[in-house]
Amino acid sequence: MKNIEFESLTPNLMVENVNRSIEFYEQHFGFSKIMSVPEEGQYNWAMIQKDEASLMLQSVESLKEDIPALKSETPGGGITFFLKMKGIDLLYDSVKNSVKIADDMRTTFYNMKEFTIQDPDGYFITFAEPVE
Repeated sequence: MKNIEFESLTPNLMVENVNRSIEFYEQHFGFSKIMSVPEEGQYNWAMIQKDEASLMLQSVESLKEDIPALKSETPGGGITFFLKMKGIDLLYDSVKNSVKIADDMRTTFYNMKEFTIQDPDGYFITFAEPVE
């Protein structure tokens, strides 16, 4: 294992509508589409990025075609993501009235200020900033 190196981890989310998901992440969190298939129109797959955070979004049909073992899976599926960031108060103030807040802003026992949202496909994202 000494010669094995992981370079990055980018979740590929199964979504009902790639275009809708891109719009959600662009509008509320400042992500930008950096790649898509096809390049225009109704996307089957896309990669979005903001700073060092990136996500891939793939339609249910396309992902189940690529990985048949996912045939009985549905979007969301209780999957959560933890995104460490800076500027949490600004982000919270900008989205608190426009996205589904699953867990309101709080300070945790492990000294993080955080809140959790639920995206249109049922995925939960916790945004967290260390308390200084």
